[in-house]
Amino acid sequence: MVRWRAIAVILLLAASTTACGATNDGETPSQTSTSVSTHDPTSDPTPACSAEGMSVSASDEGLPEPVAMTRDRIIELAVGCDLEGLAGLGGAGFTYSFGGKGDPATFWREAEEAGEPVLATLVAVLEQPAAMLDADWVWPRAASGEGAPADVQALADAVGHDPEQWFLDGDYVGPRVGIGSDGSWSFYVTGD
Repeated sequence: MVRWRAIAVILLLAASTTACGATNDGETPSQTSTSVSTHDPTSDPTPACSAEGMSVSASDEGLPEPVAMTRDRIIELAVGCDLEGLAGLGGAGFTYSFGGKGDPATFWREAEEAGEPVLATLVAVLEQPAAMLDADWVWPRAASGEGAPADVQALADAVGHDPEQWFLDGDYVGPRVGIGSDGSWSFYVTGD
């Protein structure tokens, strides 16, 4: 009896694998989504980072192609919890902290372990509209002195923060990201 159940399970698995892997014409379907995850939630209920599994919708409106490509790569690495990849993308002139020591990956890892959603905030910032400031495209627009209070409120809602704490003497000092027009990642900072 047990043997027959095992055979039935094997046949069902084989049938479902065949059904999922082929279309009516026998061809394998193409993948249409780019979900990034490096963590198996069944093995450990604790996420690898605060951005793991985030659904992202960011607009390319008005962005030069190199800027949009870098923004998309930053999001991909953050959602994939790849701190070393993010740190490498930043390059030599990259600013990740005012006064922090060490490398960006260690800084972000320690912040995440302390409960700061550094990577989720990075992704949420890059989902906001951007603006030009000097030679960089900056997110959110408030970092350039442009944008509506609704932009900052949307970001604050996304990361669960009080937006009033992100302003100092009328200037936005909340989380912000800068990417040069050539696609080089300039900064990801918070504070003055």
